[in-house]
Amino acid sequence: MFSREAHASHSALEGKFVYKTFRAVSAVLMLVAFLGLYGAPASAAENPPCYAQNGHLYCGDEAPSPLYAAPSFGKEDSRGAFHPTPVVDTLTSNPSYFECWVEGEQHPGGNNIWYYTHGDVTGRGGYIPAANVYAPEDPFPGVTHCAIPPSPPGTPPESPLYEVAEEDGFGPYLSPNQQRAIFHTGALVGDDGILVLRGFIPYPSAANGLLNGDARGFSSTPRLSSLGSRFYLTWELATGLVSLVVNPSTLRPLSTGFNSPEVAALPIVNECPVGHADGKARTTNDATVSGDNQGLHVCASMLNSVTNRVPATAWAADFFIDISPDSTVPGGYHVRAVGNGYPALEAYHYPRFREVADTLFLRRVDPEALGNPVDPGGGLAALDYFSWFSCVNNEAYASQCTWAAPTRPVPQRHQFEYTTAWPT
Repeated sequence: MFSREAHASHSALEGKFVYKTFRAVSAVLMLVAFLGLYGAPASAAENPPCYAQNGHLYCGDEAPSPLYAAPSFGKEDSRGAFHPTPVVDTLTSNPSYFECWVEGEQHPGGNNIWYYTHGDVTGRGGYIPAANVYAPEDPFPGVTHCAIPPSPPGTPPESPLYEVAEEDGFGPYLSPNQQRAIFHTGALVGDDGILVLRGFIPYPSAANGLLNGDARGFSSTPRLSSLGSRFYLTWELATGLVSLVVNPSTLRPLSTGFNSPEVAALPIVNECPVGHADGKARTTNDATVSGDNQGLHVCASMLNSVTNRVPATAWAADFFIDISPDSTVPGGYHVRAVGNGYPALEAYHYPRFREVADTLFLRRVDPEALGNPVDPGGGLAALDYFSWFSCVNNEAYASQCTWAAPTRPVPQRHQFEYTTAWPT
């Protein structure tokens, strides 16, 4: 049924003819694989004629079809690596409503016209190549060219912090050595902001000096703190979409002599063996993310991409995290993290129309592990036997942690609270 309306922004990407041809072929292969999952679409002959009304297109389409975050199948970076544009939703209705059109990347339909609409799974807006729409000509006569519409009266502009946080998690471009997974969670809690959870190493080094740490304290600045983290999770509260990005490991220059000390992050797979992963060589980061109208549930087991292949040094940072709205505080959320006391964790809420960052959860590295000769930055706290806590945020959104391994004795001093001073 025709039920979607959305705004769009204009974007156009250009490239060399050979590169465009390669991407067009890639797009065809992606479409074939996609249709293999859902079955063949109806043909144009089986649909009613297309028509334009009030600047919008009503037309048949090759449902199901992926909707892209930008009018492009992807982009090549300066190193020659191809980065596909994220798929934000799926169009399953046929015929469908299309808000407007833009110029974008050349596609197998023989032109560069893309139409903007909303998907049928999460309702998120995205672009579909004209090749997947049964319009007899593109752009279809009478359909509006996409432009950023004026905001309704009294609507404030979007917060720059919100925009950067959203782009960090869902933007089309990642470095070649980052890894990202997108989860459609159904975690819709009546908020239109962005919530970001980051794990980072405050100390300058990690893995007994083999790797660089993040060398920072808690920070609500979206771009810099996301890049200065081992991983970050971005929850788009209005749609329930969640992005998990893992950053590459970096070898310390004095230990290597290599010109490029960055090591690509391990791929993310949708499983979670939390609590049973230490001392086992592994080639993946494991994570599951789910949710409902009560909040988000995360289970993750994360490894660096250097010591992961040696069982004795494959210490996965394991945790379960539950995040749910705090009905007593606007923009507030309850956070509970059960797992290792490493790395440090921080969570912030970025409202869509207020230029602030609401602090939700701050948890430092287990202080019992700091200063250890094996890893002064606290890496021993990634061992389940050494460090396993239940941490909750208090009224000030700092964290209070208690020992949470019932089968093990409570170690001395293994009960801690976040303080404003980082231990030396």
